[in-house]
Amino acid sequence: MRRNLHRNRRTNVVMQTDLDALGARWSCVAAGYMQDPYIELLSAAQSLRVSRKLPVINRGTFLRTVAIDGLIETLAQREEHLQVVSLGAGSDTRPFRLLDKHAHLTYHEIDFKESVDVKSRVILSTKALRDVCGVSEDPEEDAQYAEIRGSRYSNHGLDLKVADGRLVGVKDVTTIILSECCLCYMTPDEASHVLKWVQTHFSDTTRRGIVMYEPLRGADKNDSFARVMFENLAIRGLSLLTVNEYPTTEAQISRLQAAIEGQSKGYGWSMLELEDMWNRNHPDRQLDDIERLDEREEWVLLAKHYGIFCACTDDERFDSWNLKT
Repeated sequence: MRRNLHRNRRTNVVMQTDLDALGARWSCVAAGYMQDPYIELLSAAQSLRVSRKLPVINRGTFLRTVAIDGLIETLAQREEHLQVVSLGAGSDTRPFRLLDKHAHLTYHEIDFKESVDVKSRVILSTKALRDVCGVSEDPEEDAQYAEIRGSRYSNHGLDLKVADGRLVGVKDVTTIILSECCLCYMTPDEASHVLKWVQTHFSDTTRRGIVMYEPLRGADKNDSFARVMFENLAIRGLSLLTVNEYPTTEAQISRLQAAIEGQSKGYGWSMLELEDMWNRNHPDRQLDDIERLDEREEWVLLAKHYGIFCACTDDERFDSWNLKT
């Protein structure tokens, strides 16, 4: 009983991070960085008390969103059929935005049953979402909301730490496995098991990639900013269990390449590098023109300690993931 109570508390704390991310995306939209026609639906479904966040949060959220969107979309434009399997997806609106744009994209989301129930309720009660997800029938008035099984979108309510068996509807086609601050709350062994388990759905020759957004400690074990950041998370009951095992961009890339197995390629960028790439590629829409930072030094420290990391099978269709070329 005590173990179950501890697990429930831990699960609730991790689920709260999804609401934090949802609130950050709402703030990012409100600040004018991007548009998201679905953000209000998910915010209302979670009874979220939304408010504007600090500019450093808005900037980080925007860069994280457009970078991951871009990695998926460049492949969606090349593949006859692309599948995304998103781990710990929570209240993410990405599937709806991208399914709306790419006819050959299918999407699977995995999260705790409680999160899946909320999202299913939103989808089934909103015709526009039913249409984009390929859910044909209208829900009954007294329907018990559970997992969605649409022709283009499915969600799966389970605890990834004990995931086993096969996911209904996952096909053996080119696939991106996506994790945004999900696996970092597991032990390295648990996280490795999840990545291997998802890949049991595919043959050895199937093109696949992993995209991950996670915090970084850095090479210096005594990094003061990282220590304070992790201590603040610990106060909330959050433990980042992989940061010491994979403290740098290079370590994260190597980890993901090992998970892919066989011939693979790997890429990675800190949020600071992504900011520089955005500003160089968008001279007419500089980030400071959207919203100026209160403290540049604070942003630089924060942006160095988060990044996006990728690994993929050694196939030319993934060459677009090399953002520095």
